[in-house]
Amino acid sequence: MRVVFLPYGEGNPYLDLLASALEHKGCNVLRPRINTFFLWPLWFRWQPDVLHLHWLHVFYISSSPAVSLVKALVFLTQLIAVRLSGTRIIWTVHNLINHEKQLVRLDTFCSAIVARLANRVIVHCQSALGAAEKAFRMSGIKISVIPHGNHIRWYPQFISGQEARQKLGLPPDSMVFLAFGGIHPYKGLERLFDCFHALPDPRARLLVAGQPATTAYSQHLRLHAGTDSRILLHFGFIPDNDVQLYFSACDVAVFTFTEILTSASVILAMSFSRPVIAPIAGCVGEILSPRGGFPYDPSDEKGLPKALDSALRSDRLRDMGTRNRRLAESFDWDLIAEKTVQIYHGPGKTA
Repeated sequence: MRVVFLPYGEGNPYLDLLASALEHKGCNVLRPRINTFFLWPLWFRWQPDVLHLHWLHVFYISSSPAVSLVKALVFLTQLIAVRLSGTRIIWTVHNLINHEKQLVRLDTFCSAIVARLANRVIVHCQSALGAAEKAFRMSGIKISVIPHGNHIRWYPQFISGQEARQKLGLPPDSMVFLAFGGIHPYKGLERLFDCFHALPDPRARLLVAGQPATTAYSQHLRLHAGTDSRILLHFGFIPDNDVQLYFSACDVAVFTFTEILTSASVILAMSFSRPVIAPIAGCVGEILSPRGGFPYDPSDEKGLPKALDSALRSDRLRDMGTRNRRLAESFDWDLIAEKTVQIYHGPGKTA
């Protein structure tokens, strides 16, 4: 079976791990670096049995609304032609709208059309199933639940916590909270900084690591961090080999996103055997429990401060991390690929 992933960006762990697992199941997965005009090569060069779509906004969202509208029409016209040709269309819903909330109406409209054109739609948890049904006014019969896989095989994990702290200049006896990943407004870091400022413990450290969305936003966060020397900002691209540095050095991974559907970042922390602080939103509520960290209600103003304080006082962090690692191991790519292939082959629901 020949499968084309669109869009594809080199070095995306999710796409590469899924593609590798599918190839072990006998699929030939093509990952072309083309987004706008894909119909011609799809028909005459790739000739796939399945077109597997992922993040839709890449096809049409741009800085110009007029250009975005034209690109959306081009995208949807090509997709209609693909469906009429008999190629199966599968769409994995990673988020309901683009994280930057650009042209939300256009994004929602395109997603709703794709939901109808697709033969099957994949989501990563039951909560996401309900959200997709409501957002795109589609039947749950068309949606299959397949969990997001772990990151255990993707990133090296050989550096000890002591060595990692030495390399990052962290005191060996400090309590390190890590906020890791792309730095975007929806991550809610301003709220995290405010709550961290209120922590009186001098041992506490907040390590923020990742590539900011814009230079202006990185400057904004530096100002918001203020003069608190316990907040350490490591802004910039983090190579895959260095991801282990940050997770090995931390005691708890903390995520304060304001909106989320899929919990890839939480699964990343769990893959590194770390307890997690995160709001109960999207898929997080289905994989994170008090046995694995400190889930909190994002509507409760005291939720995040209580979670940070509870983590500081906890003597069960190691046990939580061990529990999370075991759970992450259950999100096995081989099983995920097997379920995905079933969807590629034809009708039926996988959950």
